[in-house]
Amino acid sequence: MRVALSFLLTVFFAVPIFSNHGNPDLAKKTFEAFYNKDFPKSRNLAFQYLKDSESIDTSDKVLKIFFITEPDLNHLDLILDRIYISNQKKNFHFYKLVYILLEKSTVAENHKIATKWGEIFVNEAKNSKRYSRGLYLYSLTLFQRNESQRAETVLLNCKSTEIVMFSPKLELNRILSLTDEKVKIKQYRRYLRNNYKANYSDFVLASLIQSYKKVGKVNKATNLKRKFERDFASSIFLEKVRNL
Repeated sequence: MRVALSFLLTVFFAVPIFSNHGNPDLAKKTFEAFYNKDFPKSRNLAFQYLKDSESIDTSDKVLKIFFITEPDLNHLDLILDRIYISNQKKNFHFYKLVYILLEKSTVAENHKIATKWGEIFVNEAKNSKRYSRGLYLYSLTLFQRNESQRAETVLLNCKSTEIVMFSPKLELNRILSLTDEKVKIKQYRRYLRNNYKANYSDFVLASLIQSYKKVGKVNKATNLKRKFERDFASSIFLEKVRNL
C-alpha cells in the first residue's frame, strides 16, 4: 500500500492537481489531506469540489483522488453518471474511472452498479489497456447472477491472444450455479488444484473460504484466509476475505 501511495503521489506532483473548472483552494486542501493520509477528509473535500464544479474534467487529479478514497459506490456512480451524460469526449481517463468503479462494485457484490458500468465498459472501452481485466471483473458479476451465457459472451470479447487464459471459466460457471455448499467446497478445491496459477483463482479461493464459513468450518476458513493474504496480497478481494 505504501509503494502504491508513493507512486500515486509522484504522479500527482508531476502534473497540475486540478482543472480550471473547480475551486482551486478546495482542490489544494483535498490534495494536502490526501498527501497527509487523511483519506476521510480528502474524499469529503473532493466530493464537495466535484459537486461545486460546473463541469468535471476526467484528467482532474481531485477526481482521481475521490475515486481512490471514496467507499460509497452510490457517490462514485453519481459522479461518473454526470460525466457520462455530458458532451465531454470519453477518453482513457474516463474508462480508467469506469474500471475503478467496476472493480469496487464487483468486490462489494453490488450487482446493479457492476452491471450498469460493466455493459458500458464492454461496449465502449475496447481501446483501454484494462479491457480484458474489466471483462473478467464483469463476468464474475454475471456468473454470480447465474447469467452464465452472457458471462461467456463477455469473455469472448477478449483479444484472441487472451481468450485462453479465461477458458476455465466454463467450469467455474458450473460451480457457481451449485446451491449445496458442501458440494461447492469439493468443486472449489478441485478447481484450485488444477487452476491455482490462473489470474482468477483469488476469486475462487475467496469463495471457498466463504463456503467453509457457511458450513461452520471456521478453522479451515481461518487457515485459508492466511493463505489468501500470503498468496494474493494485491488481490481486489483481499479486504472482503479479511472481513469474512
